[in-house]
Amino acid sequence: MDFLSMFLGRALDALVMVGTAVEVLIYFVPIVLGVLVFIMVLNYRDDLRYKRIVYSRINEIDELSLAKFKLFIPTLLQLIGYVPVFEDEADDQLDENFAQKKVEDAVKEVARETAKGAEDSSVQEDEPAAEQAEYSRENTGEMNQVEEQNKQQSPAKISPDALVKKDGKKCAVMVEKKDSGISPRIFNRLEKAMGDHDCDHGILINNGSFSEEELEQGELRFIEMWDRDRIIKELLRLQGKEDTKGQPFLFYVKDFFRWIVRG
Repeated sequence: MDFLSMFLGRALDALVMVGTAVEVLIYFVPIVLGVLVFIMVLNYRDDLRYKRIVYSRINEIDELSLAKFKLFIPTLLQLIGYVPVFEDEADDQLDENFAQKKVEDAVKEVARETAKGAEDSSVQEDEPAAEQAEYSRENTGEMNQVEEQNKQQSPAKISPDALVKKDGKKCAVMVEKKDSGISPRIFNRLEKAMGDHDCDHGILINNGSFSEEELEQGELRFIEMWDRDRIIKELLRLQGKEDTKGQPFLFYVKDFFRWIVRG
């Protein structure tokens, strides 16, 4: 009887200890589960970042030379809705027509001066015809010289890497392929190209990053700054995929549980 009482007493003590332990575990279980979910979400986020690079195929673009990269960018711009503007030929034709008009005006002016000289010679017979011809030649030479000087003094237009239009706004595009450090000369050339081609704004595309100073320069000069992340974003958008970089942590938590439910 004493043995049975002792056994039951120890069994009750063990149950009390188990109950106390369970009570303590109840408080720790949510914490443990929370830590596990946090770690799983972090791993899921890293996996999304890896897929982001793979799906965008940006690594293949990294291997392109600068010349090939400059050929790739206009194609990308067309795919995302920009329309190419072939303005160089129009400008050349316009300049050619303007030059032709100047020549025609010069010929007309010479003809008028010659006709006037002929009238003067009929009134003043002492003025030889050879002097009139020399006078006409001198006028023609002076006009040609002035025209040539004007051509030499006019600054040459800067041709951007691409001229495109979207939503009725024309923009000049210049392309670089540097990890960092864009030369101020690039900003100056792009800004001049914007003025030469009557653009509303410019786009500077670099398969790298921009510093804070460079971003400020772009904002001051009405230049959109497209870095490597922007290129990846546009490449993913073409495939109907969302760019997950820069999203708040809650986005990854929701997307993680969505992935668990839907797969």
